[in-house]
Amino acid sequence: NRLLIDFCRLLPLNSPYSGVHSTPLFNGFQIPLRLVRVVLSSSKIPFMNIFELEVRNKISRTTHIQMNDPDGLFQSKRARLLGLVGVAILAILALVSLGRSVQFAFLTPYGGIDFHSYWYSGLFVRQQTDPFAAYLSGKEPDSPVTFIGGQGAAPPRSGPLATTPANTTPIVLLLTPFSWLPWPVANAIWYIFNLMLVLILPWLAIRWLPPMKNLGIITTALFFLAFYALKGTRAALGTGQTTLVVLTLMLLSMLIWNRSWLVSGLFLGVALSKYSIALPLFLYALYKRKFKVVVVAVLVQLLSLFLLSTWTGSDPLSILQSNYQIMKRHSNMPGIYLAELFDPGSGLRLAAPVVLTVLFLAYLIWYSYRRPRPARSTSARSFFDRHLMAAPALWTLLVAYHRPYDGVLIIFFMAVVYFGFSEIGAWQLTPRQRGGLSLFVVFALAMLIVPYEQINDFLPVSFSETLLDFTAELVVLTLGGMLAVTLWLMGRVGTKG
Repeated sequence: NRLLIDFCRLLPLNSPYSGVHSTPLFNGFQIPLRLVRVVLSSSKIPFMNIFELEVRNKISRTTHIQMNDPDGLFQSKRARLLGLVGVAILAILALVSLGRSVQFAFLTPYGGIDFHSYWYSGLFVRQQTDPFAAYLSGKEPDSPVTFIGGQGAAPPRSGPLATTPANTTPIVLLLTPFSWLPWPVANAIWYIFNLMLVLILPWLAIRWLPPMKNLGIITTALFFLAFYALKGTRAALGTGQTTLVVLTLMLLSMLIWNRSWLVSGLFLGVALSKYSIALPLFLYALYKRKFKVVVVAVLVQLLSLFLLSTWTGSDPLSILQSNYQIMKRHSNMPGIYLAELFDPGSGLRLAAPVVLTVLFLAYLIWYSYRRPRPARSTSARSFFDRHLMAAPALWTLLVAYHRPYDGVLIIFFMAVVYFGFSEIGAWQLTPRQRGGLSLFVVFALAMLIVPYEQINDFLPVSFSETLLDFTAELVVLTLGGMLAVTLWLMGRVGTKG
């Protein structure tokens, strides 16, 4: 038994037990897997799931257990073939998604529609005018406006592009320098900058995860390409949304808050400008007791508020009131949040998010008493905590106003699933449960990737509108399913030391 225990502890934590259906050899001796199961079940080896050691009786030959698992999810030839097919399909969809974003950004009159709001607000800031009050009052910038390379007339508010400064002061101030550039130049530079963020975001998400022993090529390729192919990704690129910047700052804040609480707080403070996206990180920082980071983040918001107030001669309270009024104007707009499941004017549009929030908080409180965090101070505990970031991210997508471009926030869910599938045993799941989880993930991502807008180009107008309404509701239900699955998986992370 001592020999068997030492042998098992030499194995990497993510050894591909689920892909090996035969008896291993150790120093030339054949070891019965039934005995191995007994030893493992009585030992305290991290991430070992005894159900993954089931053996098919019809296979009797022996083999060596691989000591290096390049792709925990794709071990058999058939699985690798399916994985490569998935990579090929996602690569095509990612290219289509990128092409669609380029087309929208530069070949339609609505390209960069949301970024235009901050370029336009920058014109007011340069003229020492409160951009939030100017928007609410219908004011236009004074003409002529000086740009790099010459002067021009101030663009009117009545064009096809947005002029709503929906984010708070830090983002408005940081994007003001773009207003010195002519709009086509500013839009192109912003698109290229956002595209660079899109390319590195999956890598940052992997860095955010606990250390991984193996980065499977197929699994990693699927993760990257699935994010690139998301409708939220192409929508954020085409509209010039600030969501990609905010998401990048959120990940950077978490990556460095153990090394520099000051810089981490600065990143979080700017990210809070889009509070509907960054609120989960603010709550997660409180949970992780990163109080210095939280204080710095709040100070960033307050200092930028007083800076704009001093520069424009506006009352800070009036600026906050303007932010609130702009938020209210967005509360009943169409999107991918829970209220969209109910008719306009229905009381359920307000009641449903409140009920979901109460149930979500009640579950977390009940769970904290029923089953504490894993006792290990290793990757199990870190992995458990990642669920507590992914779940609130999905919750905020459901309860508050969000458009499709905010769907990139599911990267936290995708990262948790990526880790769980790559590190075999990270969750205590039976093979059947892993199979069901795989099918759900494929279905959920398909709902958030399929280019419905291009499919609609080939459909009658009447049927096209019906399909859009149906798919919007289906996306909301999919996000709800992701939240439920995340909470369930949180309970499957091992708690024994």
